[in-house]
Amino acid sequence: MNCGRPTVSIVIPTFNSINHIKYCLYSVFNQTYRDFEVIVVDGGSTDGTLELLSKYPVRIVRSRANRSLQKNIGAYSSRGRYLYFLDSDFYIDSRVVEECVRMCGEGYDALIINLLPKIDKGFFSRVLLWHKIYTSQCEAKVAARFIRREVFFNVGGFNNLLYFNEDLDLHRRIKHGGYRVGYVDRYQYHLGEAKSIGSYIRRYLYYAPNIGYYIKHNLRESISHIASIYHILKAFKKTPSKLILYVLALEAIRLATLLVGYIVRHHEAP
Repeated sequence: MNCGRPTVSIVIPTFNSINHIKYCLYSVFNQTYRDFEVIVVDGGSTDGTLELLSKYPVRIVRSRANRSLQKNIGAYSSRGRYLYFLDSDFYIDSRVVEECVRMCGEGYDALIINLLPKIDKGFFSRVLLWHKIYTSQCEAKVAARFIRREVFFNVGGFNNLLYFNEDLDLHRRIKHGGYRVGYVDRYQYHLGEAKSIGSYIRRYLYYAPNIGYYIKHNLRESISHIASIYHILKAFKKTPSKLILYVLALEAIRLATLLVGYIVRHHEAP
């Protein structure tokens, strides 16, 4: 890494991330491209995350904030020409940063990197994988994570009031701002996927109270989310899978969980 101003600033929000952060950092420091800095914005971890981070050459910023505000704080603390927003439970292949820098050098302003769940041999994991493969073919379901610094600040950064689909909201503003967005043929792997239908439902119940605000600010994209089963079937025609019925059932459960969760929490609000 360069001791002067780095080309890339990798921003990682954490909160009790001990289960995955060491794998994330291993993949970061195993990059073929080395001119970067790592900024970790911790939201008050008590599980040993901070102790583990102290063993790595990272800059730690402490802020008890939601994920969007953490990423904004990391961006304001950064020095790089490009910003790469990486979740603490992501593992990235070794050429991700190199390819992103190369493509930005060709004129791209923001880049979408393939994202797949890290799966085991279980049935639920395989259904999740195909669910991600199909839904990622819907434009409204993908978001740029590698962004030119000036573009990020020009569009206002992350919306601090969003903790559901905040990356998609940012992507929409980048796209509508007329900036050039591209795809990088490299992979990020999500280590923190749900391991069962119960944990999957709990995750979306957590997000549910925030969907009203997201829809209000992203109405057109939200329609594509609601029509996600159509997009899954469209993708299935190109790439068939024997698990299609289970994928459709999982998407129906996701949508129903968000809807019911939002109605219940909204009704409970004073």
